[in-house]
Order: sequence, then C-alpha cells, then structure tokens
Amino acid sequence: GFRAAMAAEGLGLGLSWLSFEAYIGARFTIAALERLQEAQIRDTQVFIQTVFNSSVFMVDDLALGPFLSGQCSQGSRSVLVTQLQIPSSPTLLLASSSASTYTFPSFGCLSNGSSLPFFLVFGQSAPLTGQIALAGVQLRDGILAAFHAQNLLGGVSGHKLAVRVVDDGYVPANMAANTAAFAADNTISALIGFYGTGTTQAALPIAVNASLPLLAPYTGADWMRTPFQRVALNVRAGYADEVYALMNYLTTNTPYTRVAIFYQNDSF
Repeated sequence: GFRAAMAAEGLGLGLSWLSFEAYIGARFTIAALERLQEAQIRDTQVFIQTVFNSSVFMVDDLALGPFLSGQCSQGSRSVLVTQLQIPSSPTLLLASSSASTYTFPSFGCLSNGSSLPFFLVFGQSAPLTGQIALAGVQLRDGILAAFHAQNLLGGVSGHKLAVRVVDDGYVPANMAANTAAFAADNTISALIGFYGTGTTQAALPIAVNASLPLLAPYTGADWMRTPFQRVALNVRAGYADEVYALMNYLTTNTPYTRVAIFYQNDSF
C-alpha cells in the first residue's frame, strides 16, 4: 500500500524509511478512527481508550502494539534490518523527494488558521527548513499519501483527513511553541509525525497536559515509553530494540567480529 500511495501522488522517487514510517503512523491513526462510532470521531479521550482496548493493530502486515493502558505504548516490537549493497561503481545514488510544496486534489496541507467542515485535522511540527529539512518533508509526504488514499475512499465516517504542518527548524523551543498552539486550537484532533528526540521531548509535557494524543513521533527514546504516558502512542520500536536487533543480525548472519557504531553525542 505504501508504494502505491506514494506513486499515486508522483512521489515514487521519494520513497524512504522516513516516509514509510510516517505512512504507517497515519495508517495506524486511520485504523483506530475506523473503530469509533461516528458520534465519537472527534473525542480524543475515546480515541485513546480505543487504542488501548484494541491493544494490537495490523497495518500493512505489520503488527503494532501491544498498547496496554498503564503499562506500555511501545508500538512495534519488530525491527526491519536493511543491508546496503554497494555497487561496483564508486558512485552511489540515493533517490529522495524534493522540498517543493504540493497539494492533493482531495485535501492538502492546511495553513495556520484554516479549517474545513467535516475534516479531521491533525497537527504536525517538523523541520521544513534548515539542514535537516528533507527529513521533515519525507515525514509529511508519508502522512499525506496515507490520508489522501483514505480520503479517496470517503475518509472515515464521512470525515476527510487533513494535516496542518508547521515548521520548527529542528529547534526544541519552536516545537514546544507549535505544540502549545496546536493544544490551544480546538480544531486539532491530535498530533502526528513529530520529528526528533530532543524536539519531541520538549513537546511531550505540553501534549500530556492538554491530553492531546501524540501519534507516531519519529523517535525511539526510552522516555517516550517509560514512564507510561497515556497520550504517547508510538508505532516504531525503541532505540534499545533497534540496536539489539542490529547486533543480533550482525553476529548471527555475517562473519564480522568487530562492529563500530556512529551516533550523535547530544540530546538528539
């Protein structure tokens, strides 16, 4: 479904793990919404409780969960390990999407202050400018592709899905300010696809205080999982799971006996 949804919008060259993860997060959101009664569709607390009542969601052959109230909102416990095959040519070409703005025929990115009747609007804070802007664009693309595909099917209970994307430049203070603005806006149903560890850490207390669901943030940090926060709904495995899976793969499937790890030595 991911490749088809991206290709349908001319984003086939923008396939990436970032856009894939965002697409899965959006599909998870849709799956949870579809379990609500029409009268409950805008009730964030019923939405959260439905996630925990359902526990496990199957999204494009991926099992997301378990979501256990008071215990765990881990998301996926599966880690997809990929191996980069270096071609004989010394030049390695990686396809990526452009940072250009585009809209879909059935909905687009909503600007600040705009809303539409019968739309469920989600707020996303992401880096759309700066050195890491491509990451924010790819996260946005994955969400847009999933929402647009669902809108072509009529949306959810007669409501179309839209996302309002605000640039934070990958600055924690900016993401915190964006989150506060979303929390004060009663047209925002939930938060989705926030990017980064240090940035999302600045946003989480605001989401918790507002009881606003924070869906599929792009971070595997432990503090998004423990202590338990009811509004924190992850779809990816945690960093510890990912490192364990990678080391297990290298020690059981390759002849390597020495491994070097590069990582950012900062709060991000």
